[in-house]
Amino acid sequence: MKFNKGRIFWFCLLFFAFFILAACTLATTKLFEIPERNYGLETREQVIIDLPSGSVEIIYSNINHVILSGLLPENLGDGLVVEENDLGLSIHLSDQAQQMKRSLLNQVSLKITVPIQTHVEVSTFDASVSATGAGADLSITSVGGAVSIHVVEGKALVKANRGAVTISNSSGSFAVFGNYGAITFSQVTGEITSSTIMGQISYLGEPAVGDRIHFETDHGPVALKVPLSANLAVAMSSVSGEVTCIFPSLENSSRSCQGVLGLGQVDLFVRTVSGKVTLQHGALTQ
Repeated sequence: MKFNKGRIFWFCLLFFAFFILAACTLATTKLFEIPERNYGLETREQVIIDLPSGSVEIIYSNINHVILSGLLPENLGDGLVVEENDLGLSIHLSDQAQQMKRSLLNQVSLKITVPIQTHVEVSTFDASVSATGAGADLSITSVGGAVSIHVVEGKALVKANRGAVTISNSSGSFAVFGNYGAITFSQVTGEITSSTIMGQISYLGEPAVGDRIHFETDHGPVALKVPLSANLAVAMSSVSGEVTCIFPSLENSSRSCQGVLGLGQVDLFVRTVSGKVTLQHGALTQ
């Protein structure tokens, strides 16, 4: 078979030009800054955010209104919809905007500052979600985006499928339910509950008096690190996974670990089906 070298050359050249043009179009997508908008919010009203992709930053502050700012791709035009209703404030993209390419939606960035004690609900496919501040009341549902809760006082409920969830330097009531993504608690005190199927649950910190820690997995491992001075009432077990406690005062078999550390002022309950469970002491660093 004979090949026409000229035709092959021009075909390759056109293909290369098309690739470069597509890349440049993506790289030169213009972003415009959303002018800061202020919305009144009555006591007990809530903020509902529905964003398929991009990023959402939530800040709790001692104010009496909602402040919205951020960045939007120019192509989305007026695609950001903010509706005020009897329940409070609803923030989402228009139906037309949600049909845009994922590469554009990934560039949507929202920053929302809310009054303390405001209930905020976030629903997303894979947007990254972050939250900080005192007086938090959060409910986050995500399929594949990362969730970060840092320096928060209050409560949070997180439902995640495969995205990683990290809660750090926070206190209050935290419940995280996942399937495949890693779940991490670092220097968190209060009532902490988490369950997952395949993802790992990690805890690093020194629980405070009265804390309750409850972790369950099917096949994911659970790893905990606490200081030697920790006061824990320990009950950990696994149906078929290995259980290891690096504390001589605890009763440890290959499938369970139980006993009291110090004054036993913190309830620690861990159960898995086949996931490995490890409780160790050491410096409280990642």
